[in-house]
Formats: sequence, structure tokens, C-alpha cells
Amino acid sequence: MSGPQIKSAPVLDGPIPFIICIGDSLTEFACQPNGWASHLQHHFVSRRDILLRGMSGYNSRWLLKCLDKIVPSQQPMPQSQHIAAITLLVGTNDAVNPNAKSGPGWPQQHVPVEEYEDNLRIMVEHLASVRNADGSRPIVVVMSPPPQDGEDWHKFMMPMLGDDIGEDEQQQQQQQAELPKQRSLATVESYAKAVQRVVGNAKSEQARSSGGGDDDVSTKRLVFIDLFHSMVADTKGWRRFLSADGVHLSEDGNKFLFERLSKALASIEGSADELPRHTPHFFYVGKSI
Repeated sequence: MSGPQIKSAPVLDGPIPFIICIGDSLTEFACQPNGWASHLQHHFVSRRDILLRGMSGYNSRWLLKCLDKIVPSQQPMPQSQHIAAITLLVGTNDAVNPNAKSGPGWPQQHVPVEEYEDNLRIMVEHLASVRNADGSRPIVVVMSPPPQDGEDWHKFMMPMLGDDIGEDEQQQQQQQAELPKQRSLATVESYAKAVQRVVGNAKSEQARSSGGGDDDVSTKRLVFIDLFHSMVADTKGWRRFLSADGVHLSEDGNKFLFERLSKALASIEGSADELPRHTPHFFYVGKSI
């Protein structure tokens, strides 16, 4: 009886590449059990390290100011570091209603869609300019914010909406229900469309600069994932992708994002099990070390 067949993968000659995930709470919380970054780390085990740079509550304005700390503009990257891919997911907080009450002490998160689009353009240009020490470009994956359920978020926020309403419990509930909603599906869609425009324009500019077309290497390494419209179009209903608060991703939502992200990465660099390992599989360790 023959033993198990383990496919021998090539071994890395150099630092283990990493994937930097940049964004707001949808990225910060992605390391939780069944989060999309947890799925990603498991998917790329021994082949990629996952570096999370999610900042809960952040909008594009604040994230832009921190970007150079996360991915320095000084190029190329040092020999000891190799970025395989960068993900960017921001816009969920930009899309809040500026006329609605926030939680106690919260700063104003709203960023107008025009400014958001400009902030995103600068961030995409910055990330697309990154070069590793060997001259290679990281894959840059830009994702639209997913849908939001404004009613569920409003219910979630009600206990934090302040004390300047009636003391009677029934009166409180009625007054809270009548307050302007912080979030809506229609509003976040306009931000999702802005992401699509930014990535489309960036790919067109890259193609013009390089003299190539859609098959140009640089344009292929800039990817757009439309979470909003692909979730809304789901035949089982988009609400299943969100947690009880109507904003953050549920287990289904995290899986949905991971599947589309891993598919996008595989379409460029091949499946994860074909990538070089940072050390040989133990079946081959005697032949390699």
C-alpha cells in the first residue's frame, strides 16, 4: 500500500512575502474567528504572511494621513521585505449621514463622496507606485464598501443616542425611531460607484503610461472587487452578509469577501498551493536542508 502523496512545492529564496490589508473596522475585525483575514491566513499558510492595518471608525480622510506609515512612499522596499499584495477597503464610515446623531463623543466621520473619491485616487496612486527590491509590483486590490442596513444600525445605536429625549420609555423609543438615520443602502452605493470609477481611471492611466492595453502587467495587478453590487445581487438576499448591527460583516459576509479576494489573487499569481513555501514540507526536509 503506497503512502500519502504530498506535492513538493518550490521553496522561497528570500523573505516570506506578505499581504497588507488596509481599511477600517471591516479590516480590523477580519482577524476574528471566521473573519476574512483569518481565512486568508489559513489559505496562504507557509506561503504568505498577513499584516492587518485596519483602523476601526476611520474614514478615507484619516486613513490617507496614515498611509505613508503603513506603506512608506520611499521606494523601493528594503531587501528584507517583499509585499505580495495590498488590499484597500474604506468608505463605510465616509458614507454616514452628517445630519444624524453619532455615539457620545464620536468625531464627525462623514466625508462627502467627491472628497472620498479624491482621497481614494491618491491612495490608489500611492499603493500602485510601490516597488519591491527586485522591481516587482505588489497586486493592489481595491474593494468597494459592502451594503449597509440603516434600520438595523439605527436600532443598534439607539441606546447611545443621548439623554436629551423624553424620560418615558415609550416616548424615548418613538423619539429615537424618528431621529435621522446614520446610514442607508442608497448612500453607500454612491461610494461604491466612486471606487469603481477610481480604479477604472487608474487602470486606464496605467495603460496609457506604459503604452499597453488591458493586457498590460501593471493594469492586471490593479484589481477592483465590487462587494456592494455583488452582495446586493445575491439571490439569497444581501442582508445575510451583515451582522446584527447592519454594518459589519457576518460569517457569510466574511466568507463571501474571502472567496472573491482569493480568486482575484489566484487569477494573477496562481493558486496558493503552487506558490513557494518559506520552508520545505517536512516530507522533503531531508532532501532540502
